[in-house]
Amino acid sequence: ERMELYHNAVLALLDVVGDNCLALHWMRSGVIVDPRTYRTSKDPGERHDPIYPAVNVRLFNVRNSESGNEHVMDTLGMTAFALRDLQIIFRTMEPGRIAGFLNGMAHYLYDHGDVVGDGHTVQGITDVRWRCRYAMSLAGPEREVLDINPGRP
Repeated sequence: ERMELYHNAVLALLDVVGDNCLALHWMRSGVIVDPRTYRTSKDPGERHDPIYPAVNVRLFNVRNSESGNEHVMDTLGMTAFALRDLQIIFRTMEPGRIAGFLNGMAHYLYDHGDVVGDGHTVQGITDVRWRCRYAMSLAGPEREVLDINPGRP
């Protein structure tokens, strides 16, 4: 509800400044967005996204890993909703599918609150459930995250 009020205030401000606004910067998520794209994301319907651009899904390649192809993907911005950001380390899975999974988890937690905790499991993109634990983030800024373990590759 609070986020909806915030979005309405931003939309009203965009109405006032019009084409003078070149971009919007969400500092907590690090997202810079075109005002037209932002407006489209707030239109009712299929493209409506209540947490965009407040939450960002980021991908990092890990250097000097044993396999040479390890990745970290996380969210940034969930703290705006008093929730932990999410983090997953993976090797062989498709990054686009992991990004979709993290985006879906972020929406689930936004809708339901802090309901996935340390030691819980969640259904991942494979046939097995993935175990979650609280951990410190591997990518900055330093913060406590919900680390999701997809198991062995």
